[in-house]
Amino acid sequence: MNRILSIAKHDFNYARRSWLVWGVVGLFTLIVVLATAGIGYFGDDVTGETAVGLITAPAGIFVPITAVIASYLAIAGERESGQLNILLSLPASRLEVVTGKFLGRAAIVLLATVVAFLVGTIVSVPLYDGFPVGPFLTSMVLTALLGLAFVGLSVGISANATTRSRAMAPAIGVAIVFATGVWGGLVNGINFIAEEAFDTSLDSNTVELIQVLSPRGAYDRLFSAIVQPELLVNVTEAEAKQLGLIPELSDAPFYLQNWFVFLLLLVWIVVPVVIGYLRFERADLS
Repeated sequence: MNRILSIAKHDFNYARRSWLVWGVVGLFTLIVVLATAGIGYFGDDVTGETAVGLITAPAGIFVPITAVIASYLAIAGERESGQLNILLSLPASRLEVVTGKFLGRAAIVLLATVVAFLVGTIVSVPLYDGFPVGPFLTSMVLTALLGLAFVGLSVGISANATTRSRAMAPAIGVAIVFATGVWGGLVNGINFIAEEAFDTSLDSNTVELIQVLSPRGAYDRLFSAIVQPELLVNVTEAEAKQLGLIPELSDAPFYLQNWFVFLLLLVWIVVPVVIGYLRFERADLS
């Protein structure tokens, strides 16, 4: 455990010196402030609930990008430079290396997320009458989980890559497919093909399931189910469900319940790291 923490601390100190990482963090912090405080400053009728509801779109893109930038070279970069062989001779097992790298990069992403949301809170509270701090902080927790999912994906990719370039391409692909609207477009494409080629269509539960299989889809679903109901001011819960603002969970199958979607996010955090470690354990580093 001491070696894992030592590796994590060293990795955290190394990653936090990256200007690219902190550039993205700074941009995300600015966007959070603009989305919460900015619209309240320039708009007379904007409520704190509306401001909090605007966080998901930028958070769903910038936090994954931060996680990928901070993590995709965690192991592959040191493997290409030869520093990994030095680290393994300390001695440290390959499991300790992968675990320490994940914890170090996860700490960077968690710190970045907390800083962005806390700055947004400090700036926004004076601007609104009853700023919804609780839902805002819940959004921060969900966003942190989203970031950890992309850290897990990136570290898993890095553990399986032999060079920087071989880690970069799939890491960028993961960010594009899962953090933007590409995954949702694929779902719509599958539904279109089903309608045109087979004269049928996917039922709504199947479409929702495919959506939440991605980290971003799971994040959006949890935000709609947990945070969004707390932000409703002029709309009743029944009206919100009818309008599709929040999901109807009473008749939803188990795979669309909050606990299962939350479990899916945990799977994205853990499983890619485990797979990456298993490949890394068998790799020839000579």
